[in-house]
Amino acid sequence: MDTGWISQTMADTMAAHGHAVWMLTDPAGCAKSIDIARDHFRSGRFDWLLSVLHQSPHSKSRRGTDSAADQYSYAVLTLLIQRRQLFMKTFPVSAWARPDADYMGNGDLLASIEALQSHVSEPSTYGHDGFVSLTEDIEFQELGLNTEDYRGDNVMPVKAGLTFPLEIGSIALSKSIAILTTGGTLARLPYEVPGGEPMVFAFALRQ
Repeated sequence: MDTGWISQTMADTMAAHGHAVWMLTDPAGCAKSIDIARDHFRSGRFDWLLSVLHQSPHSKSRRGTDSAADQYSYAVLTLLIQRRQLFMKTFPVSAWARPDADYMGNGDLLASIEALQSHVSEPSTYGHDGFVSLTEDIEFQELGLNTEDYRGDNVMPVKAGLTFPLEIGSIALSKSIAILTTGGTLARLPYEVPGGEPMVFAFALRQ
């Protein structure tokens, strides 16, 4: 299996966060983790999280899993949750993400959240769609594999001022995981997530 998509920076940062970069040194173990991940995905219980982290610009829904990069990303995501490393906080908004061209409308959605300070950039093919930062101390909820909604038992206090790169609308899972594992945080204003209320999702690795 080709691991060339994993940058050295990503590998170094994962190691610094205490995550085994096992896909580089243990192909058999990586393959096993991918199989475990697929079992969870087939159950459908992961759909809400995948719909947040993995959206097509065309269907605005979860994409297929054919690419090697996305298959490895599923395994990384599963590993982070298994090791109780991934935490999340949601912030209600009045609507899901608007088209990229309506970046001011997306900015207005984010501006309505008192606990966040936000900046939305003009549409570009480079960089993030903006940034958000916490204006107050907030507890983030652990994500866990063994509960019905994937929310674990633990919380993590996060201090005001922590910054999250913002991604709006469509995104590949491989990009979501790359952002998380290289910077430790990610904020998502996704297109509609089936069965859910409009939210901004903030993710952080254990600090």
